[in-house]
Amino acid sequence: MCLLGYDLGSEDTTPEQWYKGVIISLFYGLNLVEKVKFKQWWEMQAGLSSVQKLYQFVEEVLLPNVQSESLPDVKAERIFIFIDEIDSLLSLNFPVSDFFAWIRHCYNQQAHDPNFRRLGFTLFGVASPSDLISDKRRTPFNIGTAIDLHGFQLHEATPLLKGLEEVITQPEAVLEEIIYWTGGQPFLTQKLCHLIVHIALKTSNRKIDLPPETEASWIEQFVRSSLAVWG
Repeated sequence: MCLLGYDLGSEDTTPEQWYKGVIISLFYGLNLVEKVKFKQWWEMQAGLSSVQKLYQFVEEVLLPNVQSESLPDVKAERIFIFIDEIDSLLSLNFPVSDFFAWIRHCYNQQAHDPNFRRLGFTLFGVASPSDLISDKRRTPFNIGTAIDLHGFQLHEATPLLKGLEEVITQPEAVLEEIIYWTGGQPFLTQKLCHLIVHIALKTSNRKIDLPPETEASWIEQFVRSSLAVWG
């Protein structure tokens, strides 16, 4: 598994620099240092376009050499490449349609090359598949499955009650108010729960005692003071 993030480049990155950054991230992220001399391989790709170099790297270096973590000298059965913040890629100062077309090409190769059946991609970000290949003359990014992520509903956040029950009274009402303020956003919801636990453990009896019907006002004050600290 290898995670690629938007820190690979910025808005003034050239296509050559960006694609080389992707390849180097895969090279080190998948532990290929002892398998291939990267500088020598890179020099041999002179004359190819940036996206062609990426395809050559996957076909010639990545697929033949990525090994199983548990079985030495055995090829990995599956290789997953996670690409984060894909919506940020769309703000680069050069078209990234070629990159997503390359992913689609890798997928299409599965019909002809069993090696490519070992390769999978997961894309994270605020974008729909139709956003990824903007060139209307090309086939749209019509592979894979789009998964819409939504905030926690109260019943989905109930596992968090286990931690709250030990540190605050009226935990169900408290959790409901937390979700009201966070909109169910997973990170913020868990962050507020963690902060409540942290504060409670500093009290003398290691628990916050809230009178009934005061949960909403207490959480509002807590959230506003916490936002001031974060800001």
